[in-house]
Amino acid sequence: MLAGKFGFLHLRSRAWWIAGIYALFATLWIYYSDRALGAFSPDSELMLKWSVYKGFGFVVVTSLLLLLLIRRAFGKIEDGYIELTTHKGEIERLTRLYAALSQINQAIVWTSDREKLFARICSVLVEYGGFRMAWIGWHDEESRRLAPVSDSSSAAGSSPCSAARSPWRANGRREAPSP
Repeated sequence: MLAGKFGFLHLRSRAWWIAGIYALFATLWIYYSDRALGAFSPDSELMLKWSVYKGFGFVVVTSLLLLLLIRRAFGKIEDGYIELTTHKGEIERLTRLYAALSQINQAIVWTSDREKLFARICSVLVEYGGFRMAWIGWHDEESRRLAPVSDSSSAAGSSPCSAARSPWRANGRREAPSP
């Protein structure tokens, strides 16, 4: 509860972490680089020249440090966003399936004819479940094949199983295609 309510604190703590590392590095750089310059260069003009180079070096090194720290922080944010969108897609898919299940349950309760029930189930799966097609097959004892009983498709005017013939035998093994 607190993490969701105060989730912004985590992002702000990353900002403090980056600023803290930058401040520590900058302080150490300035302190020790000035001491090193004083030890190597007793001449004030030469020390001024080296101080300018030291400043340029400071800008380059701290820019790279900030780049690495910010890339790391933004990478974690991006990973969280990708995970969130993945979960959102899964929730949407499950919501569609639940809506389809609810509609199928209503069809079972209110439909008395088997063929109408099968047709309604197929159309519900396409309309509410988000499927491109749905069909129900019945095992035909004479041909020992699955025969389409009802179907529905999201493509207008097409019946996906009108000319279909299942290559599966009643024992669950695939039949060789006929020439």
